[in-house]
Amino acid sequence: MGDACANFVNELVTLHPSLAEKLIEVREYWAPDEPPITILFGEIGRQITSEFVYNPENIGRDVFNLINAGMAGDGLLLTAIATGLIESVVSNIKDESVREIFLGQLGEKAQAHARAWIGK
Repeated sequence: MGDACANFVNELVTLHPSLAEKLIEVREYWAPDEPPITILFGEIGRQITSEFVYNPENIGRDVFNLINAGMAGDGLLLTAIATGLIESVVSNIKDESVREIFLGQLGEKAQAHARAWIGK
């Protein structure tokens, strides 16, 4: 995992305790190897989904700000966020009204990718 991705994950898990728990779970599953980056980001996305569907306010603005900041760059971090985290979340939120609330929290680039992924 590149430095930008590692820094992103470390910062993300400090913002939300359940994301830290998911990170530990995924790393233990893949040990002694590192999990593939899109798998790791996808699992974090699944945890965000379960938190967000239950109560959208559980995922704070800081989490969305970090996602949006990561999507503003390029390279491996952008790809991991887009194809791992965002695609996981929008694929797993089945209620369209809840998905729209999630999408509304994303910046322009992240939202465009999410809408393209779900075909909207």
